[in-house]
Amino acid sequence: MPSHKDFSDQVSISLIEFPDSAGITCHVIQSGVILAAGGNAFSLPNSVNYDLGPVAGSICDSLNIGIKENQIASSISINPNPAHEFYWINCGLNSNDQLLYALYSSIGQLIDRKDLYGSIRSLKADCSDFAKGIYFYKVIRKNLLVSEGKLLVE
Repeated sequence: MPSHKDFSDQVSISLIEFPDSAGITCHVIQSGVILAAGGNAFSLPNSVNYDLGPVAGSICDSLNIGIKENQIASSISINPNPAHEFYWINCGLNSNDQLLYALYSSIGQLIDRKDLYGSIRSLKADCSDFAKGIYFYKVIRKNLLVSEGKLLVE
């Protein structure tokens, strides 16, 4: 909401009294909130700038997925899906990075895990002993999640 000066040189902002109501029933009040002296410098919170991007070397940086991880994520696939007795974990890696493939039940129980290396293109996994249902897989590289998905066993 933009702030503006009204006739008495006070800084104010508009107010929407019922924001969940449509149209004029939301009841907009122009200059409905008079701000403290000095405008909004000491009365309104600052807006977060989400467009700053990662800070190199920051331990607080949550933007840790880079180009290499995205390439790994797009190179992982499972087929056939749905699976019956077995399925293939297809991995089109061009590096010697080690990945961990982990398969979980719908309640989060670890069902299977396999190490994937850059030299592995396809790895056959047996699911003949699995109960029918949906399973969830994760592919992890150096403690970072690079791919995840679902496997349906029929």
